[in-house]
Amino acid sequence: MKKRAGGLLLFAVVTTGLIAWNAPRAESRLAREKSPYLRQHADNLVDWYPWGPEAFERARKFGLPIFLSVGYSTCHWCHVMERESFMDPDIAKILNTQFVPIKVDREERPDVDAVYMNFLLRTGQGGGWPMSIFLTPEREPFLGGTYFPTPSQYGRPGFREVLTEVHQLWSRDRLALTASAGKIAQALRTVESVGDGSREIAPELLDLAYQGAARHFDREYGGFGSSPKFPNPSFLDFLLRYSERTNAQQSRQMVLSTLQSISSGGIHDFLEGGFHRYSTDRKWHVPHFEKMLYDQAMLAQVYLDAFALTGDSSYSRSAESILDYVGRRLSHPEGGFYSAEDADSEEEGQHREGAFYTWSAEQFSKALDPRDRELAAYHYGVSTEQAISPDNQELAGKYVLHQPHQAQETQACFSLSGPAWSRRLEKIDRQLLGARQRRARPQRDEKCVCAGNAQMITAFARAYRFLKDPRLLTRAEAAMEFQKRYLYDSASGELRHYYQDGTSPLPAFCDDYAELIAALLELHQVTQNVEYLGRATELQKKQLQLFWDQKTGGFYSEDGRDPSILLRGKPTRGSVSWDCNSRSALNLLRLAQFSDSSDYTRKAGSILSIVFSVNSSAPDNSPAGLCALSAYLAQQQMVVVAGPAGDSLTRTYLELALAGYHPNRTVLWADGGERQRELSKSLPFLREVGPAQGRPTVFICTNFTCGLPLTDGRKIRRALEGSPAVSGH
Repeated sequence: MKKRAGGLLLFAVVTTGLIAWNAPRAESRLAREKSPYLRQHADNLVDWYPWGPEAFERARKFGLPIFLSVGYSTCHWCHVMERESFMDPDIAKILNTQFVPIKVDREERPDVDAVYMNFLLRTGQGGGWPMSIFLTPEREPFLGGTYFPTPSQYGRPGFREVLTEVHQLWSRDRLALTASAGKIAQALRTVESVGDGSREIAPELLDLAYQGAARHFDREYGGFGSSPKFPNPSFLDFLLRYSERTNAQQSRQMVLSTLQSISSGGIHDFLEGGFHRYSTDRKWHVPHFEKMLYDQAMLAQVYLDAFALTGDSSYSRSAESILDYVGRRLSHPEGGFYSAEDADSEEEGQHREGAFYTWSAEQFSKALDPRDRELAAYHYGVSTEQAISPDNQELAGKYVLHQPHQAQETQACFSLSGPAWSRRLEKIDRQLLGARQRRARPQRDEKCVCAGNAQMITAFARAYRFLKDPRLLTRAEAAMEFQKRYLYDSASGELRHYYQDGTSPLPAFCDDYAELIAALLELHQVTQNVEYLGRATELQKKQLQLFWDQKTGGFYSEDGRDPSILLRGKPTRGSVSWDCNSRSALNLLRLAQFSDSSDYTRKAGSILSIVFSVNSSAPDNSPAGLCALSAYLAQQQMVVVAGPAGDSLTRTYLELALAGYHPNRTVLWADGGERQRELSKSLPFLREVGPAQGRPTVFICTNFTCGLPLTDGRKIRRALEGSPAVSGH
């Protein structure tokens, strides 16, 4: 009787799947989703489920493993796997009958992505997207990888073969796989719980990371390592901070050399501005062509810091080109910022990577006035020697614009004066851009994600700080108003994760709070508007309430209210964007300057103890943590400018205090009025601060101890342009 029942159950599972496969296709579940990435997959032959109870219940009811596919809308290899596998009838049949296929947008659900990316990294398989993970019905992982080709190639097993093998394993050894998955999940929980925030932090970690950078620095082309090569702006940020801390010239030079190299490489879009995701080669020549908002934000900030440090306008021009691109292509009409533009676009009826950005020799020549062709080809490296290798089938024979020659070299080669060269280059770029604009544009992901928007606000505010263009401040404040209107719930005081098509469907994550607090603090610095400081303080309290681990310290990445998430992680790593713990540590150190309480400083130390208990042997795994640690170990400087509104000297001293590269400086304006009385509630010393002899006055305070008042303009300038001491905390 039991044997017959088992056979009936197996028959029910198989026939249910076959009926679903052969039945006329109803509207895809993904067609109703907000995520552009999920909607991209709505017409796949795979019958995808979004992450949620319906999928989990099906897996439990029929005893099926889950196939989880995680990606994002502008990911080239995600598109490749979709075309090769998810539109293949045989593969779709296997997925629909023998698995429960779930599709996740990593930008919409970073909490889901983080759990299973952690699994991949901890099992030594490397990370990346698309991420392909096999789960039990209880969402515990037992096998995974990234891109699987169809058929087997690139030294990777074919996806059809992988699915067949996993199905056979599940059918034969389900109990063993389930037990193994349970042990893996428990091991992941144990790893995530490492560090209790009490470990002493060694300043030598900064030296160790710098020495590792020096060993891996590419002296010929900039950047670190060989290929693929990422700009890694948070690591460049650390190296700038290290040079400020120790006056290490090599640290500074590594950053400047890298910024120059990527500005002249094919990773840079010379015609519209902005930077592509990363370079596939050592020379920064051939990129993967997606353009991500957070890449633009973080790179713009590093270029601006380089300009503040050196005064070299080439760095400010690179930053401005990023901001111009974001303003034209990634801006919501009401002030927010879109997430990304795709790597792929349509060419001759097919979607190809880089089709919008690359040129055949004929396309390049045809776009230009014959009188400009030789100059343009020389300047942008369009020659037979620079064509993309035939190994890259999609781009073989195409050219990526880059700048193999310095401007002075080009001018000398063609006997052009500076003004004549500028006019010719402007004309060439106008012709090339006009030709490119007639092509099909890459798709744009129009999610306005809280964290990415906040990073971009920080970039625009910092640009205003150093470039003094009021339009930059207007753009930053418009984006902050957008955040307040669409990504803030005034009833609960909580943030929302993203906005799209009139709705903000998900609660925010830890990094959304961390980045928005940082943006508010940056805006407060350049405007001295206490409303921004007040909002930052309130959001910091809310972040602590929702995400802080009361037992061992540190921030969880999510608030714990979604039962479908396997474990609550504490992010301690970040390469492009900052992880929420490192960003929060820096925020707490900055907010501590506006409070006479030491609690925020203690919490920052607890966070950094956790970050470097995880990354102690390889501190460069957390470049953002290194930035925060640099700030924690430095002497914090507050510059208080006491003077009335409208006074020209008050304005001059505020501008002097904000100028230059001083990453551990906070500026505060004491206006003698209501705003100063409000600030003095948390900073009692401000009650005694005011102009000396009726003249605008500057007070320079180090680690909460203020020096004598300064009223002499020359002494103030010397004091503000110098660097503060950098001895231990």
